[in-house]
Amino acid sequence: INLSNAGEEQDDPSQRAVTLEEKLALLASADQMLPATLSFSYSSLQDTGCVQVCELLRGRTEVTSLDLSGNDVRQAGAVALADLVRRNTAIRSLFLEWNYLGYHDATATLMDALASSDCQLTHLDLRNNKIDSDG
Repeated sequence: INLSNAGEEQDDPSQRAVTLEEKLALLASADQMLPATLSFSYSSLQDTGCVQVCELLRGRTEVTSLDLSGNDVRQAGAVALADLVRRNTAIRSLFLEWNYLGYHDATATLMDALASSDCQLTHLDLRNNKIDSDG
């Protein structure tokens, strides 16, 4: 399921964008089976939204691929993602392109989680995160 804002039509004022809270409420409903692939790409999540998505997915094993590309995710989001990949072993693919994970200790936080024996990721996209040779 694609919950991203990429490609949304902005010219029609009658088209109201669905808020992050509405998207998360839809996904969190008890009878809602989540799809294997979940995309929040370019949804302006920032750290707060990333933390909310990670909390939602913590115990949900049906999601195997998560796309959070282009969401201004930084340190607090990296901490939540690190916790998620340690706890939710169903997630195999994580797309984090075009965030800000090269700043602060965000990259180190994620790398520590990836080194954990609990982490089951087989694909991680960190392109365009300003990660330098120290990160």
